[in-house]
Amino acid sequence: MYKIATFARSGQLQAIVTLSSLLLASIILPPLVWLSVAIIFYLGLDLNLIEISKVLLGSTIAAGIIIYVSGLSPLIILVFALFWVLLLPLLPIYKKYGLAITFEIIFFIGITVCLFFYATVDPIGFWENYFSTILSGIGGNKVDEIKLIEIFSNIYPTLTGLLIGSIVAGFTTSIIFAIFWQNKQLQKKIFWQNFLKIKYSKIAVFITIILTIATFLFSDVKLWQNMLYIAISLFMLQGISILHFYGQFKNLSSVWVTSFYIVLFLFFYPLVILVAVLGLTDYWVDYRSSLRRIS
Repeated sequence: MYKIATFARSGQLQAIVTLSSLLLASIILPPLVWLSVAIIFYLGLDLNLIEISKVLLGSTIAAGIIIYVSGLSPLIILVFALFWVLLLPLLPIYKKYGLAITFEIIFFIGITVCLFFYATVDPIGFWENYFSTILSGIGGNKVDEIKLIEIFSNIYPTLTGLLIGSIVAGFTTSIIFAIFWQNKQLQKKIFWQNFLKIKYSKIAVFITIILTIATFLFSDVKLWQNMLYIAISLFMLQGISILHFYGQFKNLSSVWVTSFYIVLFLFFYPLVILVAVLGLTDYWVDYRSSLRRIS
Protein backbone atom coordinates (compact mmCIF):
# COMPACT_ATOMS: atom_id res chain seq x y z
CA MET A 1 0.00 0.00 0.00
CA TYR A 2 2.87 2.35 0.78
CA LYS A 3 4.36 1.80 -2.70
CA ILE A 4 0.99 2.47 -4.32
CA ALA A 5 0.57 5.72 -2.36
CA THR A 6 4.13 6.79 -3.23
CA PHE A 7 3.50 6.08 -6.92
CA ALA A 8 0.28 8.13 -6.85
CA ARG A 9 2.02 11.14 -5.28
CA SER A 10 5.15 10.94 -7.44
CA GLY A 11 3.49 12.44 -10.49
CA GLN A 12 3.91 9.30 -12.60
CA LEU A 13 0.25 8.33 -12.27
CA GLN A 14 -0.74 11.90 -13.10
CA ALA A 15 1.40 11.73 -16.23
CA ILE A 16 -0.21 8.46 -17.31
CA VAL A 17 -3.70 9.88 -16.72
CA THR A 18 -2.77 13.02 -18.66
CA LEU A 19 -1.46 11.12 -21.66
CA SER A 20 -4.34 8.66 -21.74
CA SER A 21 -6.97 11.40 -21.46
CA LEU A 22 -5.41 13.58 -24.14
CA LEU A 23 -5.06 10.60 -26.46
CA LEU A 24 -8.71 9.63 -26.00
CA ALA A 25 -9.78 13.24 -26.48
CA SER A 26 -8.00 13.48 -29.84
CA ILE A 27 -9.40 10.32 -31.44
CA ILE A 28 -10.39 11.28 -34.93
CA LEU A 29 -8.16 8.63 -36.40
CA PRO A 30 -8.11 5.09 -34.92
CA PRO A 31 -6.19 4.75 -31.62
CA LEU A 32 -3.71 2.37 -33.28
CA VAL A 33 -2.57 5.21 -35.56
CA TRP A 34 -1.65 7.40 -32.58
CA LEU A 35 -0.03 4.44 -30.84
CA SER A 36 2.07 3.75 -33.93
CA VAL A 37 3.12 7.42 -34.04
CA ALA A 38 4.20 7.17 -30.39
CA ILE A 39 6.12 3.93 -31.04
CA ILE A 40 7.92 5.34 -34.08
CA PHE A 41 8.88 8.50 -32.20
CA TYR A 42 9.99 6.40 -29.23
CA LEU A 43 12.25 4.33 -31.48
CA GLY A 44 13.55 7.47 -33.16
CA LEU A 45 14.78 8.88 -29.86
CA ASP A 46 17.55 6.26 -29.86
CA LEU A 47 18.03 5.81 -33.63
CA ASN A 48 19.62 7.98 -36.29
CA LEU A 49 17.66 9.26 -39.29
CA ILE A 50 18.77 6.44 -41.60
CA GLU A 51 17.70 3.78 -39.11
CA ILE A 52 14.38 5.44 -38.39
CA SER A 53 13.76 5.83 -42.15
CA LYS A 54 14.10 2.07 -42.52
CA VAL A 55 11.62 1.57 -39.69
CA LEU A 56 9.16 4.00 -41.26
CA LEU A 57 9.51 2.39 -44.69
CA GLY A 58 8.95 -1.06 -43.23
CA SER A 59 5.93 0.17 -41.28
CA THR A 60 4.43 1.76 -44.39
CA ILE A 61 4.92 -1.41 -46.45
CA ALA A 62 3.39 -3.51 -43.67
CA ALA A 63 0.44 -1.12 -43.43
CA GLY A 64 0.01 -1.32 -47.22
CA ILE A 65 -0.09 -5.13 -47.13
CA ILE A 66 -2.62 -5.12 -44.30
CA ILE A 67 -4.80 -2.58 -46.11
CA TYR A 68 -4.61 -4.54 -49.37
CA VAL A 69 -5.49 -7.86 -47.72
CA SER A 70 -8.31 -6.39 -45.63
CA GLY A 71 -9.79 -4.51 -48.58
CA LEU A 72 -9.66 -1.10 -46.90
CA SER A 73 -9.34 2.15 -48.84
CA PRO A 74 -5.85 2.77 -50.33
CA LEU A 75 -6.13 6.35 -49.06
CA ILE A 76 -5.35 5.07 -45.57
CA ILE A 77 -1.81 4.21 -46.69
CA LEU A 78 -1.37 7.88 -47.64
CA VAL A 79 -2.29 8.85 -44.08
CA PHE A 80 0.35 6.49 -42.72
CA ALA A 81 2.96 7.78 -45.18
CA LEU A 82 2.12 11.41 -44.33
CA PHE A 83 2.53 10.74 -40.63
CA TRP A 84 5.92 9.12 -41.16
CA VAL A 85 7.12 12.01 -43.33
CA LEU A 86 6.06 14.50 -40.64
CA LEU A 87 7.77 12.52 -37.88
CA LEU A 88 11.20 12.47 -39.55
CA PRO A 89 12.06 16.19 -39.17
CA LEU A 90 10.39 16.40 -35.74
CA LEU A 91 12.87 13.98 -34.16
CA PRO A 92 16.05 16.09 -34.63
CA ILE A 93 14.06 19.26 -33.85
CA TYR A 94 12.96 17.85 -30.50
CA LYS A 95 16.47 16.64 -29.66
CA LYS A 96 17.94 20.08 -30.37
CA TYR A 97 15.22 22.54 -29.32
CA GLY A 98 12.91 20.68 -26.91
CA LEU A 99 9.16 20.13 -26.48
CA ALA A 100 7.76 23.64 -26.92
CA ILE A 101 9.44 24.35 -30.28
CA THR A 102 8.48 20.90 -31.58
CA PHE A 103 4.82 21.49 -30.71
CA GLU A 104 4.87 24.96 -32.25
CA ILE A 105 6.14 23.51 -35.53
CA ILE A 106 3.28 20.98 -35.51
CA PHE A 107 0.93 23.93 -34.92
CA PHE A 108 2.34 25.90 -37.87
CA ILE A 109 2.09 22.81 -40.10
CA GLY A 110 -1.58 22.51 -39.09
CA ILE A 111 -2.21 26.19 -39.89
CA THR A 112 -0.50 25.78 -43.29
CA VAL A 113 -2.57 22.70 -44.13
CA CYS A 114 -5.75 24.57 -43.18
CA LEU A 115 -4.83 27.53 -45.41
CA PHE A 116 -3.96 25.22 -48.30
CA PHE A 117 -7.24 23.35 -47.91
CA TYR A 118 -9.24 26.58 -48.00
CA ALA A 119 -7.25 27.86 -50.96
CA THR A 120 -7.76 24.76 -53.11
CA VAL A 121 -11.32 23.60 -52.37
CA ASP A 122 -14.63 24.79 -50.98
CA PRO A 123 -14.52 23.24 -47.47
CA ILE A 124 -18.29 23.24 -46.90
CA GLY A 125 -18.96 21.67 -50.29
CA PHE A 126 -16.15 19.17 -49.77
CA TRP A 127 -17.48 17.92 -46.42
CA GLU A 128 -21.06 17.94 -47.69
CA ASN A 129 -20.14 15.68 -50.61
CA TYR A 130 -17.95 13.53 -48.36
CA PHE A 131 -20.66 12.82 -45.79
CA SER A 132 -23.37 12.48 -48.43
CA THR A 133 -21.30 9.78 -50.13
CA ILE A 134 -20.72 7.95 -46.84
CA LEU A 135 -24.36 8.14 -45.76
CA SER A 136 -25.67 7.05 -49.15
CA GLY A 137 -23.19 4.16 -49.12
CA ILE A 138 -24.50 2.98 -45.78
CA GLY A 139 -27.99 2.71 -47.23
CA GLY A 140 -31.25 2.93 -45.37
CA ASN A 141 -34.26 5.18 -45.49
CA LYS A 142 -33.85 8.21 -47.76
CA VAL A 143 -35.67 10.45 -45.28
CA ASP A 144 -33.31 9.41 -42.48
CA GLU A 145 -30.36 10.06 -44.78
CA ILE A 146 -31.55 13.61 -45.49
CA LYS A 147 -32.05 14.25 -41.76
CA LEU A 148 -28.53 13.04 -40.99
CA ILE A 149 -27.09 15.25 -43.72
CA GLU A 150 -28.93 18.25 -42.23
CA ILE A 151 -27.52 17.45 -38.79
CA PHE A 152 -23.97 17.15 -40.14
CA SER A 153 -24.38 20.38 -42.13
CA ASN A 154 -24.20 22.37 -38.89
CA ILE A 155 -20.56 21.38 -38.39
CA TYR A 156 -19.36 21.65 -42.00
CA PRO A 157 -18.08 25.26 -41.63
CA THR A 158 -15.77 24.39 -38.71
CA LEU A 159 -15.09 20.71 -39.36
CA THR A 160 -11.74 21.41 -41.04
CA GLY A 161 -10.34 23.23 -38.00
CA LEU A 162 -11.74 20.65 -35.58
CA LEU A 163 -10.22 17.81 -37.59
CA ILE A 164 -6.78 19.42 -37.95
CA GLY A 165 -6.86 20.55 -34.32
CA SER A 166 -7.59 16.99 -33.22
CA ILE A 167 -4.71 15.71 -35.34
CA VAL A 168 -2.40 18.33 -33.82
CA ALA A 169 -3.53 17.24 -30.35
CA GLY A 170 -3.01 13.61 -31.32
CA PHE A 171 0.50 14.26 -32.63
CA THR A 172 1.59 16.21 -29.56
CA THR A 173 0.10 13.63 -27.22
CA SER A 174 1.78 10.76 -29.04
CA ILE A 175 5.13 12.55 -28.83
CA ILE A 176 4.64 13.22 -25.12
CA PHE A 177 3.77 9.57 -24.59
CA ALA A 178 6.92 8.45 -26.45
CA ILE A 179 9.20 10.75 -24.43
CA PHE A 180 7.53 9.80 -21.16
CA TRP A 181 7.89 6.13 -22.11
CA GLN A 182 11.61 6.51 -22.75
CA ASN A 183 12.20 8.43 -19.52
CA LYS A 184 10.25 5.79 -17.62
CA GLN A 185 12.48 3.07 -19.08
CA LEU A 186 15.59 5.05 -18.14
CA GLN A 187 14.08 5.93 -14.75
CA LYS A 188 14.53 9.63 -15.38
CA LYS A 189 12.31 12.47 -14.17
CA ILE A 190 13.55 14.98 -16.74
CA PHE A 191 10.50 14.71 -18.97
CA TRP A 192 7.95 15.44 -16.25
CA GLN A 193 9.86 18.56 -15.21
CA ASN A 194 10.10 19.70 -18.85
CA PHE A 195 6.39 19.10 -19.33
CA LEU A 196 5.60 21.31 -16.34
CA LYS A 197 7.68 24.12 -17.92
CA ILE A 198 6.07 24.17 -21.38
CA LYS A 199 5.82 27.76 -22.59
CA TYR A 200 5.38 28.81 -26.21
CA SER A 201 7.04 31.69 -28.02
CA LYS A 202 5.53 35.12 -28.59
CA ILE A 203 5.06 34.26 -32.30
CA ALA A 204 2.54 31.52 -31.46
CA VAL A 205 0.92 33.78 -28.85
CA PHE A 206 0.42 36.75 -31.16
CA ILE A 207 -0.78 34.58 -34.05
CA THR A 208 -3.42 33.16 -31.71
CA ILE A 209 -4.44 36.68 -30.61
CA ILE A 210 -4.77 37.77 -34.25
CA LEU A 211 -6.88 34.70 -35.00
CA THR A 212 -9.09 35.43 -31.99
CA ILE A 213 -9.65 39.07 -33.00
CA ALA A 214 -10.27 38.11 -36.63
CA THR A 215 -12.80 35.47 -35.56
CA PHE A 216 -14.84 38.08 -33.66
CA LEU A 217 -14.55 40.85 -36.26
CA PHE A 218 -15.12 38.66 -39.31
CA SER A 219 -17.40 35.94 -37.96
CA ASP A 220 -18.74 35.22 -41.45
CA VAL A 221 -15.26 34.14 -42.61
CA LYS A 222 -14.99 30.65 -41.15
CA LEU A 223 -11.30 30.30 -42.02
CA TRP A 224 -10.35 32.34 -38.94
CA GLN A 225 -12.47 30.20 -36.65
CA ASN A 226 -11.01 27.01 -38.09
CA MET A 227 -7.45 28.19 -37.53
CA LEU A 228 -8.38 29.33 -34.02
CA TYR A 229 -9.45 25.77 -33.18
CA ILE A 230 -5.97 24.61 -34.17
CA ALA A 231 -4.43 27.22 -31.87
CA ILE A 232 -6.70 26.07 -29.03
CA SER A 233 -5.40 22.53 -29.45
CA LEU A 234 -1.86 23.88 -28.98
CA PHE A 235 -2.40 26.15 -25.98
CA MET A 236 -4.64 23.59 -24.28
CA LEU A 237 -1.45 21.63 -23.67
CA GLN A 238 0.30 24.59 -22.03
CA GLY A 239 -2.78 25.17 -19.87
CA ILE A 240 -2.71 21.54 -18.76
CA SER A 241 0.98 21.93 -17.95
CA ILE A 242 0.16 24.90 -15.69
CA LEU A 243 -2.64 22.98 -13.97
CA HIS A 244 -0.29 20.10 -13.29
CA PHE A 245 2.29 22.52 -11.91
CA TYR A 246 -0.40 23.91 -9.61
CA GLY A 247 -1.41 20.39 -8.59
CA GLN A 248 2.18 19.54 -7.74
CA PHE A 249 2.57 22.85 -5.90
CA LYS A 250 -0.52 22.13 -3.77
CA ASN A 251 0.34 18.42 -3.38
CA LEU A 252 -3.01 17.46 -4.85
CA SER A 253 -3.73 13.76 -5.23
CA SER A 254 -4.11 11.91 -8.52
CA VAL A 255 -7.83 11.59 -7.80
CA TRP A 256 -8.15 15.36 -8.40
CA VAL A 257 -6.26 15.09 -11.69
CA THR A 258 -8.28 12.11 -12.88
CA SER A 259 -11.58 13.82 -12.03
CA PHE A 260 -10.49 16.97 -13.85
CA TYR A 261 -9.79 15.15 -17.11
CA ILE A 262 -13.03 13.20 -16.98
CA VAL A 263 -14.98 16.46 -16.62
CA LEU A 264 -12.79 18.33 -19.11
CA PHE A 265 -13.04 16.00 -22.07
CA LEU A 266 -16.21 14.00 -21.54
CA PHE A 267 -18.80 16.30 -19.99
CA PHE A 268 -17.92 19.97 -20.34
CA TYR A 269 -16.04 20.72 -23.54
CA PRO A 270 -15.99 24.54 -23.02
CA LEU A 271 -13.47 23.87 -20.24
CA VAL A 272 -11.01 22.99 -22.99
CA ILE A 273 -11.21 26.58 -24.23
CA LEU A 274 -10.75 27.93 -20.69
CA VAL A 275 -7.66 25.76 -20.25
CA ALA A 276 -6.32 27.06 -23.59
CA VAL A 277 -6.92 30.66 -22.44
CA LEU A 278 -4.99 29.84 -19.28
CA GLY A 279 -2.08 28.66 -21.40
CA LEU A 280 -2.28 31.73 -23.65
CA THR A 281 -2.32 34.28 -20.82
CA ASP A 282 0.67 32.59 -19.20
CA TYR A 283 2.85 34.60 -21.62
CA TRP A 284 2.05 37.77 -19.62
CA VAL A 285 1.09 36.47 -16.18
CA ASP A 286 3.71 33.72 -15.76
CA TYR A 287 1.60 31.66 -13.36
CA ARG A 288 4.44 29.39 -12.28
CA SER A 289 6.61 32.29 -11.09
CA SER A 290 3.61 33.80 -9.31
CA LEU A 291 3.02 30.56 -7.42
CA ARG A 292 6.68 30.40 -6.42
CA ARG A 293 6.54 33.99 -5.12
CA ILE A 294 3.41 33.22 -3.11
CA SER A 295 5.19 30.31 -1.45
